Amino acid sequence: MLQDTLKKIDYNRELLKKHSHLTEEEQKSVDRFYRIHNTYTSNAIEGNTFSALDTELWLEEGITVSGKTRHELREVDGHGDAFNLMLKIARGKNLEEISKDFLIITQELHEMLYKQIDLNFAGVYRKHNIIVHGAGFPTPKWKELFPLMDEFYSAFKEKKNNNIHPVELAAFAHLRLVQIHPFADGNGRTSRLLMNLILVNQGYQIINIRKQIRKEYYIALREADKQNYDSNSFFNFIASKQLSAQEYYMRLIQFEHQRPKKPESENVSPGFKP
Repeated sequence: MLQDTLKKIDYNRELLKKHSHLTEEEQKSVDRFYRIHNTYTSNAIEGNTFSALDTELWLEEGITVSGKTRHELREVDGHGDAFNLMLKIARGKNLEEISKDFLIITQELHEMLYKQIDLNFAGVYRKHNIIVHGAGFPTPKWKELFPLMDEFYSAFKEKKNNNIHPVELAAFAHLRLVQIHPFADGNGRTSRLLMNLILVNQGYQIINIRKQIRKEYYIALREADKQNYDSNSFFNFIASKQLSAQEYYMRLIQFEHQRPKKPESENVSPGFKP
């Protein structure tokens, strides 16, 4: 199942690479759209009450509605800034450079995300123990964080060097970071930003995990907790969302390329059908 989905994803990636070319202004418009919607969806999963429209008005116009807390406003601001940083790194470094600076990049994303909420914790590994509700195993103690993050770094490099599929690599980065939970807060949002950084860097689409599928998302994470961090349950989930993200992106940019016709006797490669 996973390999079939990855084949479809790679077909779509190559199709877009060859036949979709956005102008500079079009790319800015797409980036703006994803900054708003990735900020909205990622914060909504964590309980932020901003709607997509609220998020757009605040990020773009500095306008907010009554009833929103200062904390929620700062979450939106922080995620918008962290999203911009994610895109900058994804487009400015190759995967080898990202791998080399992997832990630093992770901390930089969290620092940008969290600095308006609490500078004392922004980009800093926690120095206290925490309990994560619903986790499949106890959250690591704070004194274990440095060796665990070093192991995470080594595992990421090993998987990259072994040419694991980029979507699997991105899913692994998300899963393992959220399992370690190195920060006092903001681990889920940082994990999703890190995942999308790898996806964008490798030519794939940004995944927005909507609040409506939060239960499915958490179940996939919990199932992975019960197994190991190479669990196919979570990788399958992320691969399916990447395929959906590609199809959504094609509709967004009104991609209308027709695949070449093949004789009926041949197998037609899977992909987007306008």
